[in-house]
Amino acid sequence: MGTCNTGFTDCNKDPSDGCEINTAADLKNCGSCGSACSFPNAAASCNTGKCTMGACNIGYADCNRNPSDGCEINVSGLTNIGTDINNCGICSYVCSFPNAAASCITGACTMGTCNTGFVDCNKSPSDGCEINTGTDLKNCGSCGNLCSFSNAAATCNNGKCTMGTCNTGFTDCNKVSSDGCEVNIAASATNCGTCNNICSFTNAQPLCNGGTCKMGTCNTGFADCNKNPSDGCEINTAADLINCGSCGNACSFANAAATCNNGKCTMGACNTGFADCNGDPSDGCEVNTRGQANIGTDINNCGICGYVCSFPNAAGSCITGACTMGACNTGFGDCNKNPSDGCEVNIGIDAKNCGSCAKTCSFSNAAATCNNGQCTMGTCNMGYTDCDKSPSDGCEINTAADSQNCGTCNNACNLFQATSTCTSGVCTITSCTGGYNDCDQKSANGCESNPAIDVQNCGACKTVCKYTNAIPLCNSGTCTLSMCNSGYGDCINGVSDGCETNTNTTALHCGSCNTACSYNNAAAVCNNGVCALGTCTSGFFDCNLNSADGCEVNLKSDPLNCGSCNSGCRYFNAAAICSSGSCKMGNCNTGYLDCNNNDDDGCEYNGSPCPPG
Repeated sequence: MGTCNTGFTDCNKDPSDGCEINTAADLKNCGSCGSACSFPNAAASCNTGKCTMGACNIGYADCNRNPSDGCEINVSGLTNIGTDINNCGICSYVCSFPNAAASCITGACTMGTCNTGFVDCNKSPSDGCEINTGTDLKNCGSCGNLCSFSNAAATCNNGKCTMGTCNTGFTDCNKVSSDGCEVNIAASATNCGTCNNICSFTNAQPLCNGGTCKMGTCNTGFADCNKNPSDGCEINTAADLINCGSCGNACSFANAAATCNNGKCTMGACNTGFADCNGDPSDGCEVNTRGQANIGTDINNCGICGYVCSFPNAAGSCITGACTMGACNTGFGDCNKNPSDGCEVNIGIDAKNCGSCAKTCSFSNAAATCNNGQCTMGTCNMGYTDCDKSPSDGCEINTAADSQNCGTCNNACNLFQATSTCTSGVCTITSCTGGYNDCDQKSANGCESNPAIDVQNCGACKTVCKYTNAIPLCNSGTCTLSMCNSGYGDCINGVSDGCETNTNTTALHCGSCNTACSYNNAAAVCNNGVCALGTCTSGFFDCNLNSADGCEVNLKSDPLNCGSCNSGCRYFNAAAICSSGSCKMGNCNTGYLDCNNNDDDGCEYNGSPCPPG
């Protein structure tokens, strides 16, 4: 065999297959025998006798652009790609968050702890820890803590709200910042212009106008007649004769004294020898009672003003200042011959003077009346009635004692389950019959109680059948329990304490007697007769929200729910444990070590021992 053709070589030194290798394309013999093409985590090709790196394997990347180490970065899981914030998920993708630490976990950027003094209040990592709680008025010291003071500026210093300068016209008089600058010194009558400067005016309302004391409205019944605020509202217009009701309104009446009452002029007593006969104070005491000509004949002013000559049921006249009685009016008579009560008897209706004086009307057991001067039988005497409707024998029936006409005509005494009599016009029980009792002591309904079935009088009067939360029953004179009220049960102690158990709320008898509520690691409650999960035992919680298995998770030891539900413990290349509700890193996975003693990045070193430094 002679020389191999260009691009081919006899690598196996076997002339039987000639120059069997194409060194221009063979991956194991690229360019020369035994020169194999290989790149870590990447495809390889042989082109014109030279090894060339192809596409990276899925999950790997060539971040340093150096084919000598192939696709050196595992972008989906290699230790350093999961934590390298400069190559997170893909080459050169840098994790960064304003005012916060950044970390790269399994190829995804994650915001870590906020820098000191900053907080992520909007829970959006896109703007990082966007709030400076040391100075932000809306989030001072913590998210949502708004600095605000009434009528004053507010500042946030080192995370604490501080009240600043008061608004114009306002002052902090009580030195308590919680109510801000609480006083308007331009308008406060008790702090006018400055704290504790109290405005005061006699009998007037004080005002503060632009920080200066001003007299306001006068108190009711007072007025400022001299227009001088130094003495306030100096006049009591309710009583001042010169200023009655208003300034300058003087009280005066002809021939009479004057007073001012509640701001109104009132005429007092007439001067001696004068009288106010017309009742009009505008002309004072207008009548001189010692010399008026008609005073002797006017029946409305007989002898003195207002003395009217009048006699009951008779005419009157005034003769030389003295009243005299005239003839009686029709239908009336002066039977006692005394003019002081006039014609005092109405002879049309007076039973003792019917038609004329001394004519008396009389009927047996009845009142007598006089109608238009004629005698008529009136109302029967108490206890008597005119049952035969004949006035000739008056009111002939004693309804107070007649058992056939008891209390009223034809009312026969026939009481329920009783023998009876008529007493004072009322049918009363003599004795009960048929085993019945008169328990309510009311005769009207007779012997109303059957002691064999009456739950209010079972077996005997006032023996009441009563059971707690139950309907009672009287059976042959003995109390027993009929049925429990809705929501109650007779679960213990028999009927003596009734239906003592509330089956709507009692966990041992929920919905019905002896149906007990019970849950793992939790208290049980009964709501409206249905068992419900109550408070979990300390350290346990119902994470799956399924009451059937109670509080199924031990938050103190479950690494998937450590301290709270779904708070899983996770560490890179290491076991995770939960102790007393806090996550702790356990043993490193085989082949890994925690060389920097920092749990945050787990067992970060693949190898053994830890490298120096």
